[in-house]
Amino acid sequence: MDKTILRTARVAAIMAFFVMALAGWFSHGDPAVCAWRGIIGAIVMYTTVRIAGTMLMKILIDAMVRDQMKKNNHGDKY
Repeated sequence: MDKTILRTARVAAIMAFFVMALAGWFSHGDPAVCAWRGIIGAIVMYTTVRIAGTMLMKILIDAMVRDQMKKNNHGDKY
């Protein structure tokens, strides 16, 4: 599952780079400034998606484990 998060983070970072660079270019910004904004945006997007994806996976796994434990505990009582 970590490979899926990495792949999604890479795609989101690449998309953020081009969107931010093109937005700066269309607003007649300096090419170097557009490139730096794109790079910084891509780094922020990659980091955000990695952290959010990891947190989401931990939450889902924890919920599945708790659900399974509830099922096991109810089965032992009856």
